[in-house]
Amino acid sequence: MNAKNCVYLVVFIFAIADGHTALNCKDSEPLFFQSNAPLAFLVQGNFDQVNDHTIEAHEKERASSDGSLFLEKSQIIIPVKISARGAFRFEECPLRPFNLQLLDKKSKGEFPFIRNFSKLKLTTICYDQKEYREGEIRKLLKEYTIYKMLNHLKGPHLQIRLLHLKLLDPEGKIYFEGPGFLRETEKAIGARCGLVERLPTLMKWNNETRSSNRWMQLEDRSLVPYVYQRDREAELRAEFINRFLNNQDFNFDLDHNIIPLVSRDSNQLVEYSIPYDFDLAQAAGATYFSQNTPVMELAKQTKDWLFNTQKIAPELAVEIANEFLNSLHGMKMEVEKSPLDSKGKIDLIQWIDAYQKTFASI
Repeated sequence: MNAKNCVYLVVFIFAIADGHTALNCKDSEPLFFQSNAPLAFLVQGNFDQVNDHTIEAHEKERASSDGSLFLEKSQIIIPVKISARGAFRFEECPLRPFNLQLLDKKSKGEFPFIRNFSKLKLTTICYDQKEYREGEIRKLLKEYTIYKMLNHLKGPHLQIRLLHLKLLDPEGKIYFEGPGFLRETEKAIGARCGLVERLPTLMKWNNETRSSNRWMQLEDRSLVPYVYQRDREAELRAEFINRFLNNQDFNFDLDHNIIPLVSRDSNQLVEYSIPYDFDLAQAAGATYFSQNTPVMELAKQTKDWLFNTQKIAPELAVEIANEFLNSLHGMKMEVEKSPLDSKGKIDLIQWIDAYQKTFASI
């Protein structure tokens, strides 16, 4: 059955100060993203160049290579451009996450699940050394499972697919083999919600007002004033998710690990915030920057933030809490059917149980 014939319409409602805006978001290629079975991806290219750590973040475009993508059970080769991406992982990981820019539209047409993609975003483990590999795989699969869990909450949220990656060098020798995942792109989630990603922004100091002003940057690098207003409910829900996971690696004003989606209509100035990238979350097993606070204490802090801060209306706090409680069974089911090992599953189930116990009395 062709995936394009299996699209279901789901409506998500985000409240804003002067009314309600409905986001009519379709599922993203459900036959592709709903599976937990790993898809075999073989990618050949110069990964020494992609992972060259003499290349710094400000010259990220140099960390790239021409290459080829081979898909499972297929004789078709898709030419690609391989480009390193990420922020923390670009700087710190011997194995950087990377994009595949698909260069041959005719070849893409053979595969319904990538027909509408021009770019694929891939992530694998950070360290491949023998002493770290088991823990790195567990952290990667925790992050994968967290994406699956979040799709039980009011959204939209990014979709994700597990991969078995085999990376080859230009001579055909194995550079890396192991798990990874492919996540939905910003363009793809925008398209299924009838929105687009907002222009990138930057803060610029104004000597006259002695304050920083936010600007949007056009393709020619010229600046125009930032004119949008973030949808308050979407912002609160995104923050709630990061608090639930104890992820401190996000920033709304800097668009850091937040996808800002806006209407194509320039008269519609509402901005919707979609959270992503949870590798530095304590729930995902990260120890880099996260404060490893006991989960029961985190759950109490999250509940206190939700119900006792001035910025959240009581009725919205109750709505978010009830929806969260109702989603926890589905989250547990995602953990049980995930490819995590027993330790990883126990960690996430205990995490969910702590929040379930804390939020049961609202």
